Amino acid sequence: AEPLYRRSLAIREKTLGPEHPDVTQVLNNLGLLYRDQGRYADAEPLLRRSLAISEKTLGPEHPGVAVGLNNLAELFGAQGRYAEAYSLMLRVIAILEKRGFDPAGRDTAGLEGERALAGGYFKDFLGLASGYANVAPTQATTITAESFRAAQLANITAADRAVTQMSARAAAGSPALGQVVRERQDMISRRNALDKMLIRAVSKPVAERVSVRDQQLRQEATLIEEKIVAADATLRREFPKYAEIANPRPLDLAEAQGLLKQDEALISFIVGDKAVYRFIVRRDRAEFREIKIERSALELQIKTLRLGLDLRDATLTNLPQFDARRANELYVTLFAESGPLLEGAKRLLLVPDGALT
Repeated sequence: AEPLYRRSLAIREKTLGPEHPDVTQVLNNLGLLYRDQGRYADAEPLLRRSLAISEKTLGPEHPGVAVGLNNLAELFGAQGRYAEAYSLMLRVIAILEKRGFDPAGRDTAGLEGERALAGGYFKDFLGLASGYANVAPTQATTITAESFRAAQLANITAADRAVTQMSARAAAGSPALGQVVRERQDMISRRNALDKMLIRAVSKPVAERVSVRDQQLRQEATLIEEKIVAADATLRREFPKYAEIANPRPLDLAEAQGLLKQDEALISFIVGDKAVYRFIVRRDRAEFREIKIERSALELQIKTLRLGLDLRDATLTNLPQFDARRANELYVTLFAESGPLLEGAKRLLLVPDGALT
């Protein structure tokens, strides 16, 4: 693979220029190849260069920059450089939360794909956060709080479309609210159009690019972004009920704790490819834990367990046997070392994910 990637890189640099957006794709591919081979010293300069090009051509808060940040963070995580990886992933979270998870406005054809990709990044964050917490126990409280927000963002689903439609009907009943909502949607449409125009502009050969035009596009995009933020503030200030439904924000950990009674516990799961991430939140304490189990193994375990609940072919003399041993194994896996945290809880609020639903 290496010589093919290198040849591709040379062709693109020669024909498109060394700072063309398409060059970043090959730099990332080659860098990730080196990472998978354990050639970390070779991978890092390529991924750093790719990130620098994206930041220069697209701007530091463009969603395309999140790709480079995530790749570099994963490299650092593979090396055990968790503090550096965590810092980069906080930038990824900020970019994606601001740009990719906005059900009231980003109703575009590629939204589901964007969300699926971003959801994977949020789960990557949880894995790196767990590694960082293990080597920096003094930061555990802060890491748990930030991971709690990221976990909620990872769980945003297509159900948002129904909420968006319901919110649109609510806005139609109030002229003042409807005006703000329409203006905001127009601004988001313009921002999306500017994104495409900027990418087309910076994708031209160097000789054909007009730097003044590039700068104008960036300035207009920045201005539009500021107006969207202002519109959001207006909605939350003047129409708080609408804002809460149409564009919900993740709860901060402290907010969630404030909503719990003394005898209640919130247990939330996020299922990743290699692990399940578990949050146990009580009014006065909280824990974030990574449980090592492959997604495929978890799905198989649950599928097998559910056979004991399937009554489609059952008769009074031939009832399916529920596998209590397997059920206990799953319980032990998911609730390992949770006893002290759940002590005194009489009511559990469970938030499952994936196969756990």
